[in-house]
Amino acid sequence: MSASTFVPKLNSASHSIQGRRPSMEDTDVLINNLSKEYTFLEKYSLAAFYAIFDGHGGEKCSELCKKLLHETILKNSKFQNDDYIQGIKEGYIETDRLIKISQFGWGDSGSTAVTVFILDDKLYVANVGDSEALIVSKENEFKIITEIHNPTIPSEEQRIEDFGGNN
Repeated sequence: MSASTFVPKLNSASHSIQGRRPSMEDTDVLINNLSKEYTFLEKYSLAAFYAIFDGHGGEKCSELCKKLLHETILKNSKFQNDDYIQGIKEGYIETDRLIKISQFGWGDSGSTAVTVFILDDKLYVANVGDSEALIVSKENEFKIITEIHNPTIPSEEQRIEDFGGNN
């Protein structure tokens, strides 16, 4: 009798509610199998990416994040060479830079982001803004696994000022 290895299959879905705004400003990305397109991830039996972008002041910025963020991270040389944490950080920074210089006219809109990469039994979670990620148990107990970035928090206000911004 030969030993078998359990390889989980991921399914995902999303649901959004527009609320009182005149247009839907939020969007998401659900990719259950990254290794189909990114062959450097074929070494993993499970490689997935999920993101939620909470648009503020219009949908243009969140739509740009949807198109750019995961591609920017996945094309990052550090990410491709297994330095996932640094690759994700640099991908967020590069996406921000690309949006700022974009000629798509994103105007006054902005977006928060929360992203999750699953590589076998590891989760790589990142966020900007006030979007959060949770881990939920079968017993419906949860733990928040991200930190809110909000200018009302003194450390975040200081970080913004240190980078030349104001709140």
